[in-house]
Amino acid sequence: MSNDPPVKTGNRLNASTHKYFSKSHASILVLFIMLKIMFFYVIHAANHCMVRTMSVHWCNFCFTTVHINATWYLHFSIFW
Repeated sequence: MSNDPPVKTGNRLNASTHKYFSKSHASILVLFIMLKIMFFYVIHAANHCMVRTMSVHWCNFCFTTVHINATWYLHFSIFW
């Protein structure tokens, strides 16, 4: 009989912590996806503007490389 209350409390605690962590994990995941989409569109728009306005090719190449690296970084930051 003396073992019952601690076991119940432990289960309740674990359940509440699990709920809290799963909620926070989901919200962080949604936030990352939203940031990723926003970042992608901003970079994409800036890249198009740079292609139109700049005549320097190395600048466009450099920007594209940064864009690709940032996209891959964001892709992997969600899963790792």
